[in-house]
Amino acid sequence: MPYKETILTYNESKEVRIDKFLADANIEGIYSRSQIEKLIANAKVTVNDKIIKKNYKLELNDRVRIEVEEAQSSELEAENIPLDIVYEDDYLAVINKPVGLVVHPGNGNHNGTLANALAYHFGDKLSSTGGSQRPGIVHRLDKGTSGLILIAKDNETHAKLSEMFKNREIDKIYRTIAVGKLKQASGVIDTLYARSKKNPIKYTVAQEGKRAVTHYDTLKEFHYFSYLEIKLETGRTHQIRVHLAHYNCPVMGDRLYSSLDEVASRIPFNYKKKLRHLYDKILSTQALHAYKLEFIHPMTNKPVSVTSEMPIYFKDTLNWLEKNFSMDE
Repeated sequence: MPYKETILTYNESKEVRIDKFLADANIEGIYSRSQIEKLIANAKVTVNDKIIKKNYKLELNDRVRIEVEEAQSSELEAENIPLDIVYEDDYLAVINKPVGLVVHPGNGNHNGTLANALAYHFGDKLSSTGGSQRPGIVHRLDKGTSGLILIAKDNETHAKLSEMFKNREIDKIYRTIAVGKLKQASGVIDTLYARSKKNPIKYTVAQEGKRAVTHYDTLKEFHYFSYLEIKLETGRTHQIRVHLAHYNCPVMGDRLYSSLDEVASRIPFNYKKKLRHLYDKILSTQALHAYKLEFIHPMTNKPVSVTSEMPIYFKDTLNWLEKNFSMDE
């Protein structure tokens, strides 16, 4: 990745921290404090040709050299895949991702992704911060999760949105159907979180790791199932799925953290055949939908609130529960 070099000389007699100096210097390609910290940590910032730490204090005539990655044109194949754009302005867009669509190329998914679709519909009007294979992509959703995902059209917007995610200034609200019921109708799940040592594709509540916080409210109870609204305070991989499974209320349809046989074991025998039909014909994925995004626009400072309609598979599953397990009957 080519870098653009900028050299500055500090001309003040008063000492100032290097990170504050760079934040105030209005250098092209630098848009956030977290980006500055990363550049310093990766030795892309030197003072008098020496590697420094972010708390280094500049003195008169210090020579500061900064290397910033130059924006690269996307090498991604543009594919005419339909996009459901539910919000768009000059700086960002919100896409309603269908279930089954992978967000960006990776192992086994070299095309046919959301990134390929973005390259076709937006061309070069996307941020390059995430690299050529992830144009505009600020965060991600699992392949099996449907719903709203934020896209940045330029690097400054991308950096500010990333900072907002880091600072928990973007509300991410999901809806899900859980097998079973949590002890309280609403509450907070707050644990440590790590990759599973037994299965590297799974995650788990752990004795050590990163903190994961999930807020939940019960929207409706059924016999043996519950319809929940989830607000993520942190955004760990598989967080909702792991947290609910940890409390014996796995996401319905999630075959990684609970099997069909496990779900079937919880309901009366005469409904097991109907359940298998549901999993085969209607609910081929986890019942988890990114329903709402709310934030203050990083460039206009205006509030943005975007919601998406619940997808057909989710509505049909709720209708199936109403028909077979309604608490009103």
